[in-house]
Amino acid sequence: MIFLKIKEDVRSITTHTLAQTAQNFWFSLILSENLFDISYCKSNFSFEIEISDLSTIIYNYDGFIKNAFFLNSFIYVENHIRQIALKYENPNNIINVTSITKTFLNLMNTNKTSLFSSLNENDFKLF
Repeated sequence: MIFLKIKEDVRSITTHTLAQTAQNFWFSLILSENLFDISYCKSNFSFEIEISDLSTIIYNYDGFIKNAFFLNSFIYVENHIRQIALKYENPNNIINVTSITKTFLNLMNTNKTSLFSSLNENDFKLF
């Protein structure tokens, strides 16, 4: 039963999700090594690919996976902050708002909730 409670805790879910995102990024980097092999690209993508195309393909793929990594990371963090805010929301909707920055500040506001009183200005700047 303790494992189930830990698994349902958004902090554990956030850490696990970010770890999976980093792991998928790492797998993508490893697999991208195949893009340097012209025969691999020809047999798996198109016979029309030439060696001169590889640098563009590698550049585009590298940008794509880095973009995906950072976007997914930020989306997961924002989503989980919103989940925390919704958990402690009151009927006046004074914590979870459209702006994630304002939601984060509201979580830090002890007049709205004291559960995150240990967050400080440096935490906000980091966010």
